[in-house]
Amino acid sequence: MILQDIQWLCKPFNQLSAKELHNIYELRQRVFIIEQACIYPDIDDTDLSSQHAMAIDPQDDSLKAYLRFFKRNNETIIGRVTTCPLNRRQKLGSLLMSYALKQIRDQQIIKLSAQYHLVSFYEQFDFKVASEPYNEDGILHILMVRFSNRKN
Repeated sequence: MILQDIQWLCKPFNQLSAKELHNIYELRQRVFIIEQACIYPDIDDTDLSSQHAMAIDPQDDSLKAYLRFFKRNNETIIGRVTTCPLNRRQKLGSLLMSYALKQIRDQQIIKLSAQYHLVSFYEQFDFKVASEPYNEDGILHILMVRFSNRKN
């Protein structure tokens, strides 16, 4: 896989193909439920109102990185940020966050619940720690917020 060949997509739930949805659920299950040994209801109604940002390898249509985001009141929430285990350390997570932030572009407040060990990763994108660490599904997390300088 060559990074410059990655196809970047961002779609609402109702525009996802059956194959894209399958790949999303498969990757999230592989990482969040199996790898992290965290039993929780990953498939939820939030998927229905989210935008789904994806990095796809066009050679085999495989999903390499993924996140979802949705609006709630006057803020955007980012979640389910993940990279395929076989493609970690290739900067896909950083590229995915940059891509998603461009899609969100004019939102004033962006929040995410970061796994605690990834605080420095999100700080690269101007997210700031906004809470004390807390346990979410058996994994230490922390609320992070990014305030945009742009006007709506």
